Amino acid sequence: MNPMKNLESLATAIGKDIKGIKEQQVTKDELDAKHYLTENQTLSLEGNRLSLTNGGSVNLPTVLRSSEYRISKSDIAGNEVGATATIPINSLMNPIGIKLGDVIQSFNNNSEGADEGYWIVTGISAQGISVRKIGSRHLYSTYNDAELKQKISALENRPSFDTLTPTQRDSLRGENGHSLNATVRIEGSYRNGSTSQLNLFADVFYDGEKLTSGYTLDYYYRGFGNNNWGVLRNQTPDSTGKFSTWSATQRSGGWFEVRIEVNYRGLKTSAFTRLDNVNDGERGPQGVQGQRGPQGNVGPAGARGATGERGPAGAPGQNIVNQNGGQPIRYWAGTQAQYDAIASKDSNTIYDIFK
Repeated sequence: MNPMKNLESLATAIGKDIKGIKEQQVTKDELDAKHYLTENQTLSLEGNRLSLTNGGSVNLPTVLRSSEYRISKSDIAGNEVGATATIPINSLMNPIGIKLGDVIQSFNNNSEGADEGYWIVTGISAQGISVRKIGSRHLYSTYNDAELKQKISALENRPSFDTLTPTQRDSLRGENGHSLNATVRIEGSYRNGSTSQLNLFADVFYDGEKLTSGYTLDYYYRGFGNNNWGVLRNQTPDSTGKFSTWSATQRSGGWFEVRIEVNYRGLKTSAFTRLDNVNDGERGPQGVQGQRGPQGNVGPAGARGATGERGPAGAPGQNIVNQNGGQPIRYWAGTQAQYDAIASKDSNTIYDIFK
């Protein structure tokens, strides 16, 4: 059958006039029933304008735009609003009666939820349905931390080797009937970007007894701005388990990790630890000076001090004047024996003898 040349002849063949087309909706099923869409013809809608390939176009009233809601069985490729695509009609969950202006919703599930896309039907042909994206939204899945909390609780409540019963310790023994366990620890601090001296210790247990010698370990380390593992092999800790020291200094990176692999009597075990930098909060502004407090009470008088020793005799005076004549005289004081020892007595000196 020859393709229809324009919309008016199309409407006449279907049994409708132009007024009917403007008041009613023309569906793909109706067109297919009359065989008016061939492989070379496409009915398309752009805005309110209805077009037929090689058949003209007409502006439609708003009533024709009443759309139905369709759901796609899968995602429709196209991220941006305005993107176009062509999909097969059997990709819809409810394709019956599909028409221009219908809205199709697509889904794309991911680990964070679901991406919804909204597409409007702009064309219908034998090859498929043409659509244009008019919007999208992301639906976030509700976060459930029950599993994470369960794992954290199990780690926090796990028993240490020291608290295991003899039966539990025996269950950890290797194929040769012995067990080897170890922990590693860092003694020191990493604060405000600086470390104190860091001492690294290994605590190694063989059949539940702590070892002080006889074992070696491979020592892996990284951090302080270096993400690659370094390694020192066949290290021999001292009797306390100390196997390495890092000096106190300013450091970058914000963290430091240590892993050890212990070897003893054919058995191997490993342990891991991490040290993170902790920054102090900023110093706050100085507070307002407080009011001066009231004057305190007068304290009690102290005890009287002991009487001091008598000081030495002073030097003879030099300015004694004889009031009978006005001549200067001197003064001498001493014992009788001292006086008698003076060979020549001075007539201008007063001698004061005391007992």
